[in-house]
Amino acid sequence: LMGVALAAEYVLLHLLSRVYSRKDTLALGKFSLNLTGCPNGGVLPQTIYELIDAFVPKSVFLPLTLENLNSRQFCPKKDYSANRLKSGLLQLTDSTNLVLDETALVAGQLDTTGVRNLTALGNAIRWQKVDYDFVYHSADFPCNLVV
Repeated sequence: LMGVALAAEYVLLHLLSRVYSRKDTLALGKFSLNLTGCPNGGVLPQTIYELIDAFVPKSVFLPLTLENLNSRQFCPKKDYSANRLKSGLLQLTDSTNLVLDETALVAGQLDTTGVRNLTALGNAIRWQKVDYDFVYHSADFPCNLVV
C-alpha cells in the first residue's frame, strides 16, 4: 500500500474482520482502521477506496466535509406524514466497508445536524450500532460495518 508493507497488512486484516459476537455493549471481532499521515487534498483516500472496492462486494466512500456532515442524514428517520422510514447514510447492510475521508475536513462550524451525524458515526464505529430516529423515541439497532 503506497510502499508501506505494514499498512497493507493492516488493511488486509481490517478487510477480514467481522463482528462475530456481542457481549453487553461490546462488539467482538470489529477492527476499525485509521490510516494517518495522508496529505490533505490528495487522492490517496480515493485510491485506497478504489483498491478496497475491487476486493469486496459492498463498499461506500464518504468524504467528511462540513457540507456532508451538516446537510446529509446519517441516521434513518421516521416520517409520520408519509408513513415511511427515510433511509440514512449509515443504514447499510452487514459487512459493508465504509471508507471515511478525514482529509476533507476543514475548519468551520457544525450545526446540530452535523453534531448529531458525527455522534451517530462515532457510535457506529465504536459500538457497531445505528440509531433509528422515530421522532418520539430512538432505537439502537446492531450493525456490522467495516470502517
